[in-house]
Amino acid sequence: MAGEEPIEKERKHLIRKLPWEDGIPEINGVHIQQWYLDVESIKIDEGVFLMDKRVPEETLEQIEWRTSGLLEKTLELPGSAIRVRIKNQHKAKLEVKGPKIGDEGIELGWELSDTDISWVQEQLSRTEFPSIEKIRWEIPAKDGYIWEFDIFKGANEGLKIAEIEYEGDRPYDIPDWIGEDVTDDERLFNQQLATNPITKWDPMCEYL
Repeated sequence: MAGEEPIEKERKHLIRKLPWEDGIPEINGVHIQQWYLDVESIKIDEGVFLMDKRVPEETLEQIEWRTSGLLEKTLELPGSAIRVRIKNQHKAKLEVKGPKIGDEGIELGWELSDTDISWVQEQLSRTEFPSIEKIRWEIPAKDGYIWEFDIFKGANEGLKIAEIEYEGDRPYDIPDWIGEDVTDDERLFNQQLATNPITKWDPMCEYL
């Protein structure tokens, strides 16, 4: 609804066991790489600009984020994050996420055009912005929700996390493959894993 802040409710869990009986499937996993940018990467004028390139505003809601000052306010909040996510090398999205209060936080997003993806990849490859890499599967649950199951790669190799976005008035069930709730462990925020991967933890990551 116009005028309302887009709030994401999300929780993170560890994994008790793989959700498939026959091991990890070779298909249907989505390769994700996401970079975390600094605030100077975003400019707000008569539009939104990512690294000096205009970002498509395709909805009235996206225009309102800019014109109402919500985008600027979110960028100024301590603990906010700017990320670019690329899926399977052909779908990209810019997101600005406000700091989490419990399991809630503002999330603003813009799909980048197909013609921008190669440009974005080229620009990011020349930077030292921190990034993470993972493979994601979407697993439907009996209660109608969808779990996002991530197996991390690179410097976070071996970490397995499941995330669920849910509605506050409709709690979710815990499948038998889901383990400990780690929503409040800030070390497991994706932005933190990009700058402080588990291979650098001292003592060694207890979640492996």
